[in-house]
Amino acid sequence: MTGGRWDVKARRWGSGIGATSGILLILWLSLFLCAWGQSAALLRDDHPEFGGWMTYVESPGIGRIAVHIRTPDVPRYHDGAPVIVNVSGFFTASSGFNFQWDPDALGAIYITYLWPGKTDARTGIRSDGDFDYGGPDCLTALRSVIRFATGEIPNENGDFLHDLFDGLPLYDVSGLYAFSHSGIAATNVMALHGASFPKMGFFVGRENPTLDALYPLEPGHWDEDTGRAQHNPFYDPAGYTPTSIAIDYSTVSWSSDLSRPVFLSPQNGQIVYRCSTKHPRMWEKDYWSTGLLQALLDNGALTRETWPETLATPEEAAAHWPFRTTVNNYSRLPDVLPHLKTMLVFAAADHVQTALDKPHIHHAYDGFHTTAGLWCRLNPDRAYVRAFSSVDAETVVPDNAANTEPSTWAVIRDWGYRTPPRSLHQQVVLAAIAEMCDRHVNGIWSNDLDAVLHAYGLSAGQGEEMAMVVFPDGTHVMASPLSARSEDNEARDFGLYMDAAWAPTWDAVVIDWPDFGLPAQPERAAAQIREAYERAKAGERLEIGCIGGTGRTGTVLACMAVLAGIAADEAVDWVRDAYKREAVETDDQERWVHWFAEFVRD
Repeated sequence: MTGGRWDVKARRWGSGIGATSGILLILWLSLFLCAWGQSAALLRDDHPEFGGWMTYVESPGIGRIAVHIRTPDVPRYHDGAPVIVNVSGFFTASSGFNFQWDPDALGAIYITYLWPGKTDARTGIRSDGDFDYGGPDCLTALRSVIRFATGEIPNENGDFLHDLFDGLPLYDVSGLYAFSHSGIAATNVMALHGASFPKMGFFVGRENPTLDALYPLEPGHWDEDTGRAQHNPFYDPAGYTPTSIAIDYSTVSWSSDLSRPVFLSPQNGQIVYRCSTKHPRMWEKDYWSTGLLQALLDNGALTRETWPETLATPEEAAAHWPFRTTVNNYSRLPDVLPHLKTMLVFAAADHVQTALDKPHIHHAYDGFHTTAGLWCRLNPDRAYVRAFSSVDAETVVPDNAANTEPSTWAVIRDWGYRTPPRSLHQQVVLAAIAEMCDRHVNGIWSNDLDAVLHAYGLSAGQGEEMAMVVFPDGTHVMASPLSARSEDNEARDFGLYMDAAWAPTWDAVVIDWPDFGLPAQPERAAAQIREAYERAKAGERLEIGCIGGTGRTGTVLACMAVLAGIAADEAVDWVRDAYKREAVETDDQERWVHWFAEFVRD
């Protein structure tokens, strides 16, 4: 929060005031805020780990919705930061602000919020309204939060997000992230209200359920004691459709000892599958799917007279589940968010679902891509996972091209990333969001990538290999350290290198250029840089590199930025923003960029 361009404008309210008057004003404001509490338009969060700011947005028919904003010290791009809304869960006990990562990990503005009627225990901040477990009121509130995050509406004080913070939030590079059941709210708010926040560009969902039988884990779950997968033998993967799954409820019974449903063997009546203790609880009642609850009546396991007071009835389930499922809403998306891009993140072993064919992932892919016709990728590009993790990505992270799916979903586990390490769960999510942000900024929606498009926060050698740099005219090149050298790089047509250590055996040029120095033959080097850039501009895949991919590589990139139309005075800063903050290591190299600009102009 303390970084330069993201300083809050409210901090400057006292500028130009005399010292004594300023002190009195601060004292008055302190008393005012203490007296009025939550009426302040922008409240600082002084938590040493989270920090950030809190404000309120007005939601029609609901009231004031509390919003928490965290900003990065350094924005991801030279002209601002993406905006990410983390959609909160609504079945779990937690009701406070939801912090899952540091905004500096992505260089993005991170927004979380409180559902209607919920209070953040740490800060005492509260949202108005009544909580309805992801129902219409929750979706209305989330719509208002997204509209504020994407610049469609101001906060209750009339200030837009870009009014509150120095530097412009990149509303056109905004998206939703949702983990687990919060993905239902995310999908439904887009389908039902997407027309009211047209700037939102992408959705990243990790292991989101899609319909009522999946929330309470009826196809299978992880045993709470052993950690082993418990598969429901009455679940039939062959019965999958884009809007349903097949579970035989004909033997469902009720266990008074367990206080939950069980499936019995048709041969001997013994319990063969116990339903999970993890199931939704709404309005102080336990919920399973409508089909399972109805089967308890149909099978005679329970009667109306013996029905537990804390168990939802089939009628209550039938009334409440439609707003908390997604399978029938995907078809709405092309009309309200036709340019939406989606990424589905999942591990080989899901955090709660155990069905080997992953019907929830299948539903989401069918819904977003097949039904809605939207761009959809199953897990992020391997190059992005490398940038966020030191794991051997070749063995633990598949590289699934976008808009493709397995020929049979029985092998979908092979399309998921492997754990351990457990930290990979967060790293893959960060990689997915970073990839979606970078694709949006650069307008690149190819099915697969050769390298990361923007090396935010990476030093030479970190995150392994190459970085793709995209210039304002659309030309793109791959920048590589020597550690990334490969004889058979299929993503390269031509190479331009600033160190003889590359020793290319492929079509390439090596410039005589000592480390931390300048080209031995400046005019020849300038001509080689310009020729290489023209090849890339014509569509050839160009790789450039030195030893660490920082000083000499950064200088060449700055020269190419000049060729792309960026002013010489701005070229070095542009490369440091778009590629690497340490790029162009010496004053002489900076001056050489200006010389290059004059040379090519003549």
